[in-house]
Amino acid sequence: MGKRRCAAVNCNALEFRSVGYCNRHKKFYPPLEVIIIKKRPIINSNDSDIRYDIDGNKNRISSKSIDELFILLKSAKRYWVVDLGKYEDEFVQYAVNKGELEHWDDSKKIESKKMKIEDAFEILESKLLGDFTGHTTWWGDGENLEKNRGMLQILGIVSLIILVILVLLTGDEDGFLAIIGQLGVEAICGLVFLGGGALTSLNRSDSGKFIK
Repeated sequence: MGKRRCAAVNCNALEFRSVGYCNRHKKFYPPLEVIIIKKRPIINSNDSDIRYDIDGNKNRISSKSIDELFILLKSAKRYWVVDLGKYEDEFVQYAVNKGELEHWDDSKKIESKKMKIEDAFEILESKLLGDFTGHTTWWGDGENLEKNRGMLQILGIVSLIILVILVLLTGDEDGFLAIIGQLGVEAICGLVFLGGGALTSLNRSDSGKFIK
């Protein structure tokens, strides 16, 4: 005898040998599949928490309290980091002074983009709650900040170096080229600063995370 009642209409007899129907009805119906109910594992509350780091102060918060998390992150003076999964190998982080959001996974920077902190919160929320697969980018390749900024810096520095060389070759130290050359030197310093100077005060771990 099985444990289920017969699936035939108005029949309360027990099923025959787990076929879904009683001995009287089993010859009229094909056997029913036995459904095995799996026990769901008990989820530790800590597994559903979101881990974050604000200026070196690490903590965790319930995944149901994302609005409170944003309030805490907004108090960051230098940076904040939020883990995206159960482990710490994938995360997003925001450099406050530079206004740049980064997405890292397995010690590799997947993407980065300059934005306001409010926009960073929207992207963070979509990553925490949205249906995203691994390595999904937030913007197209044409807007890749690292590639575009790197090319502009290289072209700008090369052009300015050429101007400085022209000044040195002509010896026109008091003329127009000298002024241009001086501006070139200052511009090179400015490009270097824009390229990474705003983050020089932020240390990184081996995985790429900002650390105190």
